[in-house]
Amino acid sequence: MPQNSHPVVRTHPATGRKALYVNWLTTIAIEHLPQAESDQLLNLLFDHQEQQQFIYEQVWRIGDILMWDNRCTLHARTDFSSAERRLMRRIIILGEKPE
Repeated sequence: MPQNSHPVVRTHPATGRKALYVNWLTTIAIEHLPQAESDQLLNLLFDHQEQQQFIYEQVWRIGDILMWDNRCTLHARTDFSSAERRLMRRIIILGEKPE
């Protein structure tokens, strides 16, 4: 997987609001911090992001469509039975460089 550097906090270009731009699956370190300090800070941020108050869980029904803004949203799926039929179509719209 290619490695890129991104800010830990980014500003949404349309709203001006700040959002954390890290996640436990792909963020490996904070540049210019000792590894132990980076790990400690990232774990604090990951724990903050995954508080129940920030979680939305879709209850799927036939015909549902779900869209989100990757600039300010973490997303993940929960496990489901391999017997369930799922169809996903992904569209990515080019955006700006995170600031």
